Formats: sequence, structure tokens, C-alpha cells
Amino acid sequence: MSDFNVGAMGVETGSSVTTLDSEAGIAYALATNDPTPLHLDGTFIPPIYAVVPVWEKVFEVVSGVVPEEHFFSVVHGEQDMIFHQPLRTGLALRSHAIGESISVKDSGTTLIVKSESVDDVTGQPVIEQYFTMFYRKVDGGVTFGEPHDNGLDTDQYGEAISQGDKSEAFIKVVEAHMDDDQTFRYAQASGDFMPIHIDDEFARSVGLGGIIIHGLCTMAQASWAAISALGDSDPTRLKRMAVRFSHPLRPGDDLTTTFFIGSGKGSDSEIETYYLVSKRSSDDEIILTNSYVELGK
Repeated sequence: MSDFNVGAMGVETGSSVTTLDSEAGIAYALATNDPTPLHLDGTFIPPIYAVVPVWEKVFEVVSGVVPEEHFFSVVHGEQDMIFHQPLRTGLALRSHAIGESISVKDSGTTLIVKSESVDDVTGQPVIEQYFTMFYRKVDGGVTFGEPHDNGLDTDQYGEAISQGDKSEAFIKVVEAHMDDDQTFRYAQASGDFMPIHIDDEFARSVGLGGIIIHGLCTMAQASWAAISALGDSDPTRLKRMAVRFSHPLRPGDDLTTTFFIGSGKGSDSEIETYYLVSKRSSDDEIILTNSYVELGK
């Protein structure tokens, strides 16, 4: 097997500019069953849509680091998104990406790519994102940098969620349904046409038992759950969302997302932290774990 190309790490890509378009934002909201009025009327763009303008640059890093033979060994392990501004329609984003770290374990290799987007007019930061990608049973051969710290105190998180809705930290439960055509709609809205999401035969050939829901579609549904349940349906209040993808959902599944009062590492009195765990409703299989959101007050 070929080693990962450490020479491509720490090298910033060139930048690209994308203007946030209301039609694209509305399509993304509809593709993720998002009920947020300010997303459906095109005033603001759903927050997880922010992966779309940067994906080309993220893949530029990935393709420079990861040998092509390993591309289909990847699973999206974690995603951390820090919002310095809300995604308002008409905002022009200038974005780039950079390889942050490579970690090798017996079970596989983790690659973390960071992207940054700024307002192309003012130069002010809009969003930074950390994509954690795990290459199953792949020995990348090299290590580079330090793993990303998403700021979660896992001990406090575990204690808060351990008793479910019996916990003193429990706040609210939000239900969402994965439609039979969910992956096809999400592929169109996001541009992610990975065959494990839309080609049943291919998904079975790689041991998945059939097509699975995009992880970022699941994250998007948890994000609107947070905005509606905790943020009075005001998308401008979402300041950060970090999740770990534990297991995939399938079309037809129901998702139960439970929120708890959390405790962030920072001391910003203007930020509220909430832990979340998302499970498949039918069997309580954990879908999103070690996850939290920060909302402005």
C-alpha cells in the first residue's frame, strides 16, 4: 500500500469564491426537511450548507494526500463548524483549505482537513470547519501535526447524557424522519453523489447492506432541530456545531435527537452550550455522539 503524502500537508490551497444563493439554500433546506422559516424563505442559508462551497478545496487537499486506491475506504468521522457570522443570502465567501493532521492506528488512518471562509468584500471571517476523515483498515504510513480538539469535555458529556430524559440536564427531544428519497434529494442539493448514498448495488458490494443517509444530511437535521428547539428558530444564534458520526441511518429511519444543558471549555457569558445525542428511533442505535452546539443568547 502507498503511504499518505505528508509533503502535501500544511500547504494552503488557492482560494475560490462562492456567492450564497437563495435558491441553493432553499433547495438544501428542502432536501434536509428543514422547517426553519428563515431558511425556507431564502433569507439565510442553512448552516450545514457551508460544506458545499468549500468541498472542492477540501477534496483538493484529500486528493493530494491520499493515494487514489484508498478513496473508497473513507468514512466521515467528525465535523466541527465554527460560525463567526450567519450565512446570509448574497454573501460572497472566499475559501481555502489545508491539511492539518494525519494519525495512524491499527484500525486505520485519520486525516483532518481545515477550511476557512471569509467575506470576500470585507475580509472578515465567516466560518471555519474541520473535516475528520477516517480511512478504514488503511495504514497511511506517516503522522503529521496534532489531532483537532473540538472543545468537548467528554467526561461531562457522558455524565450529562447517561440518564437520557431522566437526567437533570435534559431539555428536549426532537424527532425527524428520513424519507425514502432522502439521499437522492440531498445528493442533488449538496453535490455529493458518492455511490454509497445513491447506488444500492454498490453500497451492498462494499458491505453496507444498501444505501445509507449522508452523514452531513443527518447533521443538518440535527442542526435545524437545535435551531428550532433551543434557538427560537433563529439561525443567526448558531455559533458552533461539532458532531461525531457513529453509525449511518437508512432511508425510512426516524432520528431522535435529545438535547442537554452542557458546559463549554470557554467562559463566554454570551454563549449557551448544549450537548446532543442522536439515535435511530427504532432500536436506539447511536447515530451522532460526542456532539454539541453553541448558541448565542
